[in-house]
Amino acid sequence: MIDEISKHSFWPAHEDYYRYMHDQFRIGTRLESLIPDPAKVSSSEPHSLHDCSDNLLRHRIPFALAFGYQNATMWQTLLASTVSAGEPVAKVCSLYNLGIALFDRILDRNVSYRPLLFELLDERTLEQLLRNDGAIESALWIATDHAPAEIRILSDVVIAFFKRFHDLGLSTDARDIIAESIRLSYAAEMASTVAVPVGPGVKWADGRDTSVTPFLTLYLLVQHSMEKVLKRSQDLTQLAEAIGEVFWLTDDLCDLVEDLESVHPNSVLASVLLDERPEPHMLDRVALQSALIDGNQIESAARDLAKKIESLLELGRSYLLSERQLLSIRELATMYVIDWGGLMPRRDLRS
Repeated sequence: MIDEISKHSFWPAHEDYYRYMHDQFRIGTRLESLIPDPAKVSSSEPHSLHDCSDNLLRHRIPFALAFGYQNATMWQTLLASTVSAGEPVAKVCSLYNLGIALFDRILDRNVSYRPLLFELLDERTLEQLLRNDGAIESALWIATDHAPAEIRILSDVVIAFFKRFHDLGLSTDARDIIAESIRLSYAAEMASTVAVPVGPGVKWADGRDTSVTPFLTLYLLVQHSMEKVLKRSQDLTQLAEAIGEVFWLTDDLCDLVEDLESVHPNSVLASVLLDERPEPHMLDRVALQSALIDGNQIESAARDLAKKIESLLELGRSYLLSERQLLSIRELATMYVIDWGGLMPRRDLRS
């Protein structure tokens, strides 16, 4: 990944990267205050965002918040005549992205939590939240009072997101469009938890919708919340999908080993087709792993990632974006790809 990103001149100077990510950490830490303490509004036990036992998840919380916020800021730069009016929706986007990150992480890495999560956040609950049914908030807090910390935190984030989403005062049509995108994101996440047997001639699921749909939702949130100050009438959905595809492939390269073990959708694994298996309806992980080692799928995916960033910027130019606007896209894509991939040595960004 490092070689391919460097070949395409996307590799930043080390200090520029650390400066950018320090700013992201600072933004994310400030945004943690958006999530209310349930103990102040219900009888729930007090708990913190940092109570979860998943060390990586605990470390990523500020960055997940900042990434959603930064996406919103970027779309505002591209779409609107003023960015200052977009602070409310930027906060909504930060909560949405953290919710997606938590939901995805729990589903993928905490299999034992799935039954409880499926029970608490089923389709009926989602519809109640989309309808702004106030009763569901206290019900969720009560139901998760003694749940694992990760699920309690996810519940807090979900409640905070929907409250601020409804406070945006969107038109009925806009709410319906965004609600449908949220439903599609939820359905894609749930579908990714089903391990489908892979037989001869059948490729592994690539999981594109799971990664790309949330980026469309972030775009729609900004587009429809800032309709009164839009300066660009073009539909930038294709650009939102292109950004989502950059991070779809990044995520798949980073999670290759875990996705192989858990039979999770992954575009790199989907590129490997095993024609012979001793038992057609059983997944042969050893054979698949050997095929990956012997083949060139990983190197090819790294090349595709760099090309996707290049194509993203070319698409931006086709929309006649300014150099400043293109820079906001480039920074978001390259800095967070490097961050997600752990391609730069870690530094303590708290100082």
